Amino acid sequence: MKAMALLQTNGARLLGILLLCGVAGCGGSGRVEVSGKAQRTDGAPVVGARVILRSAATGASANGVTDKEGKFSLGGMRKGDGIPPGEYGVAVSEDLGSWDSPRARSIHAKYASPNTSELTLVVRSAMTYDLELEPPADTKKR
Repeated sequence: MKAMALLQTNGARLLGILLLCGVAGCGGSGRVEVSGKAQRTDGAPVVGARVILRSAATGASANGVTDKEGKFSLGGMRKGDGIPPGEYGVAVSEDLGSWDSPRARSIHAKYASPNTSELTLVVRSAMTYDLELEPPADTKKR
């Protein structure tokens, strides 16, 4: 009987600890929240673009899609689940439509690759990362 009471008491403690860990994040995932806003240099939001971060050192990556205001939240497996701290190359990829019905670019093509975007981000803790992106090269004022 004592053994059963002890098991019930320890079981209740274990359940309480597990619930607390689920709410408070025991052990941590090692991921931090990164969100922001993507807009062009003229102030127009970049809508429906995928913001992609990738670490050359670890291969870790995260992405998010901009909404109608250009806002995004980065995640790996799920939207907004964050990214491990580290240094990242950044790319912004627009949905250019289909072959039959292509859409015009709203940002410069260089942003489609972290190798040409000239954008990097060092993530240490939760942060806001706002992007100001140039329009396509053929629409720049000369």
